[in-house]
Amino acid sequence: MNPKELHEAHGELAALLRAGQAPAIALLLRARFLAASAALGHAAWSAYGYPVARDFLRAFGDAGRQDLPQGVLDEASALLEDLAARTPPPRAPNAGWREEIAVARRAIGAARERRAGVGSGLDRGADAGGDPPGDPAEARVLIPVVAAVRGGEKARPLFRSLACGMVVPISVRVEGMLRVARGSEPAVVRGVPGPREREMAALLGGLEDLGIRGAPSLRQCLFRFGWDESSAALEGRSGELGFFLAAASAYSSLAVGGSPRRIRSGVACTGVVGPGRVEEVDATTLIHKVNACVHAGLELLVVPESQSETAVRLALASGGSRPGPRLRVRGAATPAGAWRDPEVTEPVRRGLARTAAVAARRAAMSPTLVVLSGLVVLLLAYLAATGWLGSRNFPVAAAWDGDRIVARNDHGNVTAVLEEGLARPDVVDNPTYDRIGKRLAVWDLNGDGINEVLAMYRGRETRTVRFAAFDREGKRLWDLASDSLAFPVGEPNDEMMWVAFYSSDVRIDGSLQMIALRRVPPRATAMADWIDGATGRPAAHFANEGHIEALFPVDLDGNGYAEHCLSATDNRTRSGLLAVLRIDPEGRSVVPSGSGPLPPIRSLSDPEQVGREIVAVFRFPLDRYSHTRAHAREVSQDGPGTIRVCVVGAGEGSIAERCVQYFLDLSDPNEPLLRDVQFTDAYRAIVLRTHAGVGGEEIGAEAERLAAGVLRLGPGGWVPVPRPTS
Repeated sequence: MNPKELHEAHGELAALLRAGQAPAIALLLRARFLAASAALGHAAWSAYGYPVARDFLRAFGDAGRQDLPQGVLDEASALLEDLAARTPPPRAPNAGWREEIAVARRAIGAARERRAGVGSGLDRGADAGGDPPGDPAEARVLIPVVAAVRGGEKARPLFRSLACGMVVPISVRVEGMLRVARGSEPAVVRGVPGPREREMAALLGGLEDLGIRGAPSLRQCLFRFGWDESSAALEGRSGELGFFLAAASAYSSLAVGGSPRRIRSGVACTGVVGPGRVEEVDATTLIHKVNACVHAGLELLVVPESQSETAVRLALASGGSRPGPRLRVRGAATPAGAWRDPEVTEPVRRGLARTAAVAARRAAMSPTLVVLSGLVVLLLAYLAATGWLGSRNFPVAAAWDGDRIVARNDHGNVTAVLEEGLARPDVVDNPTYDRIGKRLAVWDLNGDGINEVLAMYRGRETRTVRFAAFDREGKRLWDLASDSLAFPVGEPNDEMMWVAFYSSDVRIDGSLQMIALRRVPPRATAMADWIDGATGRPAAHFANEGHIEALFPVDLDGNGYAEHCLSATDNRTRSGLLAVLRIDPEGRSVVPSGSGPLPPIRSLSDPEQVGREIVAVFRFPLDRYSHTRAHAREVSQDGPGTIRVCVVGAGEGSIAERCVQYFLDLSDPNEPLLRDVQFTDAYRAIVLRTHAGVGGEEIGAEAERLAAGVLRLGPGGWVPVPRPTS
């Protein structure tokens, strides 16, 4: 760019800013111009760059209060440091220059703090089991959008190509209207950007297909759409899926009875709603939207089903080097399917106060419900006064208080205090157990609709960790001692202890099925026990000659029931071990049966045990840059039928950093495929720093060696896992 072109670009910049840009785009426009002027030397800085820099600093002080995208923050931060190294032109007014730079730095720090909370606090509600916060007829959802230069179609390439993705929270509030509607007149919608209110009202006709029992008539509803208009412009149709789900969530919260649902926290949605289906969004915007969700730290992105594979690849590319959980992608074929998807929405359990509030709101929407609502309120008050509801005795949470367990109901009142013979367990110190597994839980074990308290505890006179269930009044229902069950190595002893338990979310004849882990620390030997929640009877034992790290649920076949991945170590071969278990929801596997001998112990490395509950077993070699042994540490789903396994070994750096990632395609568990082996960016940096003479080619060759060493347990023993042929 020459000086004449810079002069013309300055005028074009001013015109574009007058057209009204989103805060992020306005910052990027100024940043691009400043970068161009810096390349032309001191004269360009004096004549054009310095005035625009002052405008940039002042604008960032205002824009910094917005939730700016991470990419914009990074570019603005780099530019700010470049400006801090510069000095104002000799004859230019320079009062407040350093102060403005300091203000902009503080704004960047504040914006980064807000970015850290976008995925964790922007749309968080109450716990899944409790009442939703705020207005019972309002719902929120996150929409990824792409901001571009407004009016920039004819702008020069310096400005025209600017675009950035950002995550925008929107809200939908449902209000009642007393009106006489005729025929198929739709709901009323207000606040939708652009002249599309009637289109969106027609779109909401699909709410009737959701089968929400006890919900009001759509023709008596007013849907108010809202978002922070100063942060982004919502143009186009890609926000329709999010709008529909938020409207459905708010609408279902007005149902008297039925099963209201709400959008899970950390979920973003993009998609165009067509007749009975979710249609694709503009493919050129998908990468910006995925990047925005990854940088925002979100947990799940819902996209049109036909674009899910593309979105998965983009999420992998964007989040490969970022810490924390990976963004998951969920494809949606229809709006109703997305609404019923348990990964996207979750059921809401109402307390008495919220039920009364919903009934009162419904009464205001329909005069005919006034008398009915009054009768319902009187009936509920009578039941509560006489104790028929017994809500004070329905535990929903429990916690250790010294050496006793205190159970509470959903109002926070104490329902029971368990203290006879209990002591807080001294279990194996492992952060994965705390993050994923449970040592104390409140679950409905026998399917009667009333929760029981499930706890691991230590006896007052012994180190043995026991596993017991108590009813809502504190009565012990069953009790298991880990040293009383069969163990494959040596004699039972008080070194044997439970360390964590997990719910399988599968019920057989109403009884919740669980998996519990126990180990003998000196021998590094471990077992996973399948236990029937109603009786406490073990249904199966799976033994491993090495420790078992944790259990991770995945849904490989998309049937709504989880397979369970046991991450472990094979001490005999110093390899990482992964076993995939399946508990059949139809009860066709091992079913607990009354009394009788304990079930036999099945080794995770026994070829004869593969099939039925043990779906598949894999071994992963130790990489040459680690020592001692390989540990399969964490497992996560990486798309339909595909899992990501993190395998670590001992060496310099933290365990979280020393990760080799294996991507396994288990669409057909009998014919698995190894799709890829990758060193994480953090581990690659450790290897390059600590191993002289090792470069990228050597690390790539090591990844190929590791891929060749991945084995699957077959009927005849261990066999290599093949790579895809294409």
